[in-house]
Amino acid sequence: MEVRLSDIETFTYGLIFLLPFGYIIFNLWHTSAMGNMAPDMIFILITDSWEYTEAAIMMPVSLQSLTRLNEITHRINAIKPPVNAYD
Repeated sequence: MEVRLSDIETFTYGLIFLLPFGYIIFNLWHTSAMGNMAPDMIFILITDSWEYTEAAIMMPVSLQSLTRLNEITHRINAIKPPVNAYD
């Protein structure tokens, strides 16, 4: 079960890393295909694409943190309170 979950997470994180870079490549290709673009427009497009990519790359870290917090919450909730003999 743990290995299967790890494989799924690896695939998901790999996909999350590949999609933004594909997005940048597509934007560069699309910009070059448009022809007569000013250099400042190309710079703005690349800069905005890179900012989006940086934000998307942080997603796996956030997902991993949320998964870890979820596991910790389940462990804490699974602990049974001690039985008080004086009740």
